[in-house]
Amino acid sequence: MRNKGFYIKSVIATGDGMILSRVDFRRGCNLLFGPSEMGKSSVFSVIDYLLGKKENPKEVKEGEGYDTFYMEYVTCSDSVTHTVRRYLNDNQVLVKDCAYEAFESLAFKGTGYPLESKTKKDYSKYLMEINGFPDSLELKKTTVTKASFRYTWIRHLILADENRIVSEKPIFNPNNDTSVRQQEKSVIYYLTSGRDDSEFVPGEADKIRKARYKGKIELTEENIKAIESRLAELGDVGYADFNDDSVIMAIQSQIIDKERSLNALFEKRKELEEEKRKLLSKKLFNIEFVKRMEMLEKHYRTDVERFQYLYQGADLFSLLEQNHECPLCHSTITDTANVNNEYLEAIESECGILQSKITDIQKMIGQKKGLLDKYNKQEDNIDASLSEINADISGFTATLDSLRATLQKYQDNIEKKAEVKFLSEESGRLYQKLAMLKTEEVAKPQTETYTRTTNIREDFCNKLKEKLVDWNVIGAGAAVVFDEHGFDFVLGGKKRLTCGKGARGVTCSAILMTLLEYCDEKNIPFSNLLVLDSPITAHFDEETEDLDETTQSKFFKYCNDNINDYQLIIIDNKSPNEEERRVLTNINYIEFSKNGRNGFYLGKIESK
Repeated sequence: MRNKGFYIKSVIATGDGMILSRVDFRRGCNLLFGPSEMGKSSVFSVIDYLLGKKENPKEVKEGEGYDTFYMEYVTCSDSVTHTVRRYLNDNQVLVKDCAYEAFESLAFKGTGYPLESKTKKDYSKYLMEINGFPDSLELKKTTVTKASFRYTWIRHLILADENRIVSEKPIFNPNNDTSVRQQEKSVIYYLTSGRDDSEFVPGEADKIRKARYKGKIELTEENIKAIESRLAELGDVGYADFNDDSVIMAIQSQIIDKERSLNALFEKRKELEEEKRKLLSKKLFNIEFVKRMEMLEKHYRTDVERFQYLYQGADLFSLLEQNHECPLCHSTITDTANVNNEYLEAIESECGILQSKITDIQKMIGQKKGLLDKYNKQEDNIDASLSEINADISGFTATLDSLRATLQKYQDNIEKKAEVKFLSEESGRLYQKLAMLKTEEVAKPQTETYTRTTNIREDFCNKLKEKLVDWNVIGAGAAVVFDEHGFDFVLGGKKRLTCGKGARGVTCSAILMTLLEYCDEKNIPFSNLLVLDSPITAHFDEETEDLDETTQSKFFKYCNDNINDYQLIIIDNKSPNEEERRVLTNINYIEFSKNGRNGFYLGKIESK
């Protein structure tokens, strides 16, 4: 698992007009130490905040003015440095794949993650990914529910504050809220076995179960009431017989015959209408022809009248002298008597031609009018036939409408009867269902059959025992076992929670370190980071000072010699003395003291 997870490189706090506050860590063991009230726990609080805790970092006077927090961390899979930023009172973070110094550079684009989201990837999902957790893990959340795994469910196992270290609650169930007790157990089941609760079929809380049955009963009763109302609305459907369809067949046969006759009438009417259309076309042509001939006759008669007028004026030539000069063209007329005769002959000839044309036109007009009379008689005959056909069509249509109405009524009644049959059967089924629901409602539900235990067996307990023996907490002959019922360890026959405050603090640290190392050996996703606040301080008291000093020395020596592959951050009042520090060089020492760095927050920038 060493290629999964991450370790913290630095924790940084900034604010407008404030000195940048920064603490640097390294992979392996880190010891942040110094006297009480030096701001060491502020570092723990900021780390907790930057790993997704909803509440703001612990409020301290020295921290006033700091409103922006950063955490540089290195992912073990690729050794890339990332930086996460979170503002005070903010419910989201911004992550960039760069060191803190380049965070504000536009060259690096960041990704924003809300702390929680049901619709998109949130910060919990991101932290789970870089710690190697599968995409979908389901854990049993309560005795009757399960939920998707979240990073917040394991934060108390990698961030143990000073109260958690010495808690009188079971090591893996530090929360007083009993509603999350099953959830915390499920986390340990998974971390010690690598198997989630996807096979668990959630049960149902009694309150929810009663409400569910009440809802089902009310819905069933409403459905029965709706069916009975519909049956009353449908009324009597007794005259429709499902087994005898002769009536329907007879009506359908009549409808087919009537439709066939009706279609024949429509075809005949169509033929007559087409014949009438052609006849009207001929009539229009002849009417137009007659009009034009009558107009031409009128023009010819006008011309005849004009020639007759000219004929009457022929005597005027006799009054002219011989060799008379025309006043218009100035030509000389030498023989007026002869001219007059020619003039009269020309007029008579033209009148004869016109009269002949008039006679021919009158003959043609007569012929066309004779045709028009014929066409009118044919049109009258067609109209009479169409009138008879339309009357027949009207009669057939009325008969068809009546037959169809009768058939529809009959079919509607059959459909109603079918609906009545279906509703009656459905009503009977619902009454049976209602009786069953009422019986099940008062029956005692089946108890849960899905059970799991941790995989904290001999190999886990032996790893834990090695530490406790090495740290001089228990003797080599003492047995270390896990009590599944109490969900905590029994050390040398004594329940861990009955031990003193100091022993609880040291053993809590040993258990959490063992859990991390166990998950790594079994290749179960968990964490490459562990932060412990005051694991040693509480172990000191006046009565066992020599023993405790031995435990402290052995504890730090163990951390120096064994914590290499993952990151352990210890925040404590105690530390190896100066001589021991020169020997224990694998520990990164960070001292908060009045002689050195006075706390995490460095305060305001002094104005010049």
